[in-house]
Amino acid sequence: MPTVARQIISFTKFDPSLSRSGKLFEKVFTCQRDCLLILDNEFIPNIVDCNPATEKIFGYRRQQLVGKPVSLLHADGDFLKNHRQSIISLARKEGFCYFPELWMRRRDGTIFPCEHTVTPLCDESSNCFGWVAVTRDITERFAKEKLLSDNTEKIKQFAYSICHDLKSPTVALHWFAERLADRCGHLLDEQGNICCNRIRHTSDEIMLFIDSLNEFISARECVLSIEEIDLEEVFQTVKELFLHSAESLGVRLTVPERPVKLRADRLSLIRALRNLIENALKHGGDKLSEIGLGYIESDEFHIISVKDDGTGLRGEGEEIFELFKKGVHSKGVPGAGLGLGIVKEIAIRHGGSISIGPGPQTEFLLSISKGL
Repeated sequence: MPTVARQIISFTKFDPSLSRSGKLFEKVFTCQRDCLLILDNEFIPNIVDCNPATEKIFGYRRQQLVGKPVSLLHADGDFLKNHRQSIISLARKEGFCYFPELWMRRRDGTIFPCEHTVTPLCDESSNCFGWVAVTRDITERFAKEKLLSDNTEKIKQFAYSICHDLKSPTVALHWFAERLADRCGHLLDEQGNICCNRIRHTSDEIMLFIDSLNEFISARECVLSIEEIDLEEVFQTVKELFLHSAESLGVRLTVPERPVKLRADRLSLIRALRNLIENALKHGGDKLSEIGLGYIESDEFHIISVKDDGTGLRGEGEEIFELFKKGVHSKGVPGAGLGLGIVKEIAIRHGGSISIGPGPQTEFLLSISKGL
């Protein structure tokens, strides 16, 4: 073994004497980049000790903090008084109490966001004699999250604006092309009539894209109304929506007659099932004769299946759930490539997922968390 490697290994070996001498605790305590506070068990705890990171984060020297109430560091001076009992109850139940966002105050008066964890210090009889508080400054992360949120809102408003501004001229374009064909079609040559048909077809595709984009934004941003719903009633509603169009194509729609209660947003669930059935009708091909809805469950999820005997996915993978992604089987079929992306968004917001079934036939499995 090279000399350098031996030196590094020798240097990084753990020294067991550290834990016996108490120096290990001292080293862990002093090297932490997060603020560590040791508190007593008074009604409003006092600071018994703090690590060097506390001095850096809050701007106080250790001597200025030891013996002072920890409320000195809280932006809300009454926070501990108002939440003491809930902190104690949660700490007894979970072993700690975690605040993902708590506002603290530096010596210069600056208020800043933190992650804050409080853990009880207990003796051998499980009696609490103090607390350890760990505070992490998340100012930078908080600013980035706010910027991301602001930009997301701007993008959403931009998308709404684009949809609104495109819709009116697209409708007008379709109407003018239709009137031109109806009134002057006999005056146009073959190429002129072909152009009119192409204009109408293109405007229809633009309208389909606008509607799909609006539907995606709605699926992603609208507040869910979670309530107990009857899945059998939802299945019947969806079946009635497609009964006429399915029968005209010679396709049979089947739904299970099984009483199931689950918690979900009813309109979102109908939208997801509608998109999956539309997908089957569009891409099932000449072989399509049946579309069936089904239901199974696991310990954690309600699982709804939409299965058809059509052309199949031809080896398509999970990438078909990506936005604007159209599979090989979708070529030449009108669509914006957002239908399955909308289903995925609805599934995620219900604590579940959308996946492709394992069999040879086309099957989509939509799972919804039982914990909603």
